[in-house]
Amino acid sequence: MIEYRKESLETKKFIGLGIDTTVQNAPQDCAKIWQEFMGQCQEITNAINPKVHYGLCVNPNNIECSFRYVASCEVPNHYL
Repeated sequence: MIEYRKESLETKKFIGLGIDTTVQNAPQDCAKIWQEFMGQCQEITNAINPKVHYGLCVNPNNIECSFRYVASCEVPNHYL
């Protein structure tokens, strides 16, 4: 069984590249978006830690088994 924990975190802001995908297509789509992001992430000059990146799953649709996946880095809350 996979162990997990739930945490409440302070508000954070992320910037990156995203793709709409499904559970079935995620392995290919997420790898593609990471490859694109890693080629461009050095352009994000205000990253809090340019060596730390995050994969975010947002806007889940349980009926269609789809979601938006975002390869990103954290930026200050006042950024943009």
